[in-house]
Amino acid sequence: MNRRMGGMRMDDRYGRRNSDDRRDDYERRAGNAYNDRREGGNGHDQRRGSGSDQGEWHGSGGQYQRRGGPQSRLPPFNENRQREQPRKKGINIARDDLKYQGQTFVKRPETKIEELKLGRKIDVTTNYVKLELPETPIRLYQYNVEILMGKMMRTRQGPGIQKVPVTDRTQASKLFHRAWTREYRDVFPSNHSDVIFNDVNILWSAREMNPGPGKNPGDFTLELELEWKKFWIHIVFAKSIEINRADKSIQNVSDLRTVLDAMLSMRLKYELQGNDNCVTPTDNKIYYSLRPGDYDFRIANSPMVQYLSEGVETWTGLHGAVKPECQAGVLYNVDLSHSLFYSRGKNLLDFLVELLGGSHEEENVRHRLQTSGMPFDARKKVESAFKGLSMYYQITPKESKKYFKFTQLSPKGISQIKFVRKDLETGEQIEDTVLDYLRKMYGYSCNYRDLPAVVYKKNMFVPLDRCFLTDIVSKYEGRVKQNLLGQFIRKTAMTPDDKLAVIKELVLPQSNSTLPTLLSVDDMWLKNFGVTCQKELMQLKATILPAPSLKFGEGSHDEVTYFHDRGRNDGIWELVKRDCFRQTLETVNAVMCVIYVNDSNQPTPQGCVFLLFHSISFLMQAHFSDGASTLIKVLREMGLRIHEEFETRELDANYMNPFEQIRESLEGLISGFKKHVAEWSEKLKEPIKPIVLFILNGKFSTIQQRNMGAFNLYQMIKYYCDVVQGVYAQVILRATYNKMAGNIRTAATAHNVALKVLAKLGVSLFHVDPENHKNWAKLTDAKDPTLVLSVDVTHPSADQRIKEGIDTLSVASVVGNLDVQMTKFGTNSHLQRVGEEQIVHLDDIVCERIRDFERKTGSYPNHLVVYRDGVSETEFKRILFEEKAGIMRACSKISEEFKPTLTYIVATKRHHTHFFPNSKEDSLA
Repeated sequence: MNRRMGGMRMDDRYGRRNSDDRRDDYERRAGNAYNDRREGGNGHDQRRGSGSDQGEWHGSGGQYQRRGGPQSRLPPFNENRQREQPRKKGINIARDDLKYQGQTFVKRPETKIEELKLGRKIDVTTNYVKLELPETPIRLYQYNVEILMGKMMRTRQGPGIQKVPVTDRTQASKLFHRAWTREYRDVFPSNHSDVIFNDVNILWSAREMNPGPGKNPGDFTLELELEWKKFWIHIVFAKSIEINRADKSIQNVSDLRTVLDAMLSMRLKYELQGNDNCVTPTDNKIYYSLRPGDYDFRIANSPMVQYLSEGVETWTGLHGAVKPECQAGVLYNVDLSHSLFYSRGKNLLDFLVELLGGSHEEENVRHRLQTSGMPFDARKKVESAFKGLSMYYQITPKESKKYFKFTQLSPKGISQIKFVRKDLETGEQIEDTVLDYLRKMYGYSCNYRDLPAVVYKKNMFVPLDRCFLTDIVSKYEGRVKQNLLGQFIRKTAMTPDDKLAVIKELVLPQSNSTLPTLLSVDDMWLKNFGVTCQKELMQLKATILPAPSLKFGEGSHDEVTYFHDRGRNDGIWELVKRDCFRQTLETVNAVMCVIYVNDSNQPTPQGCVFLLFHSISFLMQAHFSDGASTLIKVLREMGLRIHEEFETRELDANYMNPFEQIRESLEGLISGFKKHVAEWSEKLKEPIKPIVLFILNGKFSTIQQRNMGAFNLYQMIKYYCDVVQGVYAQVILRATYNKMAGNIRTAATAHNVALKVLAKLGVSLFHVDPENHKNWAKLTDAKDPTLVLSVDVTHPSADQRIKEGIDTLSVASVVGNLDVQMTKFGTNSHLQRVGEEQIVHLDDIVCERIRDFERKTGSYPNHLVVYRDGVSETEFKRILFEEKAGIMRACSKISEEFKPTLTYIVATKRHHTHFFPNSKEDSLA
């Protein structure tokens, strides 16, 4: 079968291509290269040498020969780096020749940051190291690598061994290094530093591969046998590349980034190949534990491995990424990275005790397990936590370890599970329990007679205290639980000084350190290719910008209130202060209903519904929590009028209730609330805005819908309030609600909830004072208005893409300001094809945003400022070219004479970029 599917060639039903197909493709490419050169093209790189090497290159039958020169097996390098010409058949144009590549941009000002007068200048240390490339080009042969593993599978022809790809990067790296350095050393160049591997699928070599006589050097397979398993490493020549530091083409920059990323980590991975505690889960990250299980091991006062809970620990690793297009040249970004791993060798019984009660209740939990066994709800919790974990069992220390994956627990305890076996002495069939059998055969004794056993295989059971989490490094998989996430964040938090100290210790070459570092002065790969790196982190000049002032109210200077930060220039304002909002709050009549959603078996708190009325009035019962009291005081300090009445309501969304019952209950609550608000509005002869605040117990609250499985409760609430009923809805967690308790001047959670409530009602309490910032004054000039647009596309997660339905689509959104002072914003959102970063029908959306701005302000904007998120550096020019055309079409739809200026700003993420002030005084700023 040979067909095209989604741009990928499918040669068999598994989507894999056999060696014959690859060999045919290799020979076909060789022939096409010769034909293209005859027609004036440049299918493969070619070189004209001098002396004995002079001649032309042509391909035939998979072998490359030089006319007038010695025979060779692979194409040489192209010194001229000519652009690939379009083929006569099809449309195959090099990226450098596409139209959007010809765009010109505003050049970066040559003025340095320290020459500007704005702000205060300080010295900072960055986590970047400068790289210097050699003057001569780096020439490499690039090969595609596919590592396969033999797996016994059943087919229509019967059981047989199928070759399946090795997807684990750590395993792939170890297999390749074994073939490279031990079993097939003659195939690869004799100098180890001539070989670079990215741990996945690409191999670069300074010299040609030599698979041996009679084998095609452009397509060959290496076989390995390890631990009774067979592996195959398939290596196929792809192209020859030439990396030139003066070449700014897209292809050269891309090759430079990928090759240097792999080259800079080769030495460390090479040194750690014998360390089973080293893993490389991604292209830019390395995690290694020098002392397995030693949670006291620290570097610069920071622990490298920390135990969390439920058999999970966090490791501190290294992240490195080459940035080839920085203003300072080619830079190497080095940073710390943290990830979750399963604890190795942890006893399953200890894991069970911790899971059911924690360390503070260990004795009580063990006593309950010894006397009464395991309750049904605890069994479900344990099976859910253990499911899919790799583990092993070992009855006695002399026995070998048997590895398996957890599936389920036995329905009965080990003293109740009976089976029939043959007596070794008499040969008779006897009935035994698991506990008695282990006692007779192995001398096993156990105090947990009623605990279930782990089902190893069908009719094979192992006691919990003889099972252990695998002693092989295993990265945590699946969704991270909420409690684990909180522990992970708290334990991996580091002060800037500690982070900088650890980075220097693990990355930079140290004269007195015994730790393997990422960079080294003796790096044979860097020396071999002529790449040098600085021995210290880069130093830069930075600017501390003055914090703006917030302005409350309009009118003369005496009638408004100005808020500055707390005097330390830290950008923190006190939003609650008496007599500051009294004259500035917009008059809004609103009613707010706060509903506690009982989605568990817990008792409902007292007084869990609040009603806000008339600019905003608060009706509540004082028994709910201290958070409600703090929220009332914050609203009062913001100038809101509050009534002292209460009403109690509850939405019973227990997961045992059917979906239809919960939906009817929700519709009844919202409909009744809207009716109540309408009666008040008619009584007061004034319009009133309804808003509902829901309090959920958990973040992932779900209910069961008939024939549809789990249904997210949050999605249901937002849909029926915002879409069906037209009522504003704000959803918070019970834990967040409880955090509102505290001092009204420091209770940040209460401040945030109050501001969100007011934002839902369209209330603008403050705006940035333009008098203190000239740039902001220009941006918010009513005589020269500016429309700021924010554009982004949200894509579904990997788990959601597997499913079918609306959750598998991407959501594109455009947000724009509705007033000149930029305190109110409108939005447009729509669904589009998954994974597509370009926004469909952008011209219609931008046109609607411009018209909304004109309706609210009375004038069209003279300037458009577009903030774009989610665009990679390689896609920047294409996205700009396409979206700029869409924005211009939107302006033309309004009027042919409407031609505002356009500023396009791409906000890129730099999670691993840090600036460390050199002075402690500057760090407080």
